[in-house]
Amino acid sequence: LAGGFATVSGVVLDADGTPVANAVVGGGLALARTAADGQFTLGEVPLGARTITALDEARGLSGSTPVHLAVPGEQARVQVVLEARGTIVGRVFEADGTTPVAGLKVFLLGGRNLSTSTGANGGYEFRQVPVGSYTVSAFRPDFSDGNIAQTKIVFKDEVRIANVVFRGKGR
Repeated sequence: LAGGFATVSGVVLDADGTPVANAVVGGGLALARTAADGQFTLGEVPLGARTITALDEARGLSGSTPVHLAVPGEQARVQVVLEARGTIVGRVFEADGTTPVAGLKVFLLGGRNLSTSTGANGGYEFRQVPVGSYTVSAFRPDFSDGNIAQTKIVFKDEVRIANVVFRGKGR
């Protein structure tokens, strides 16, 4: 590539600031793995605006950071913080607020779109949800009844409860 190359080194951290070992880091012509202390070095990174991305394959967590490399042979240092994730759980109830709705498909809409089905007690669970705002949608297949609930994951490993109570037919 015309223009030259630089070296980018740095550290990959979990959302709580803990160094991440064995994460895959890319952004240049090759990939690198972090050491036990989260440190990495990427050689031969083309000059210009680049994005350095890290992936913790074991947990499926990723993160990225921009870097601008202007001078051939430059040595830049960056910090990549992996995304924080939490869990959204709840139950789906009939309009009376106490009778569980079993076997219903529930959708999570937002930064990650997922679906699951309620258990015998009307319970559902979405694990490893990135921080952000979400809508939980639970409707009968014919849309004759259902409702939504708004929720938000704010910090790492948070468990947020979002129950959904049907409105009652025709409401």
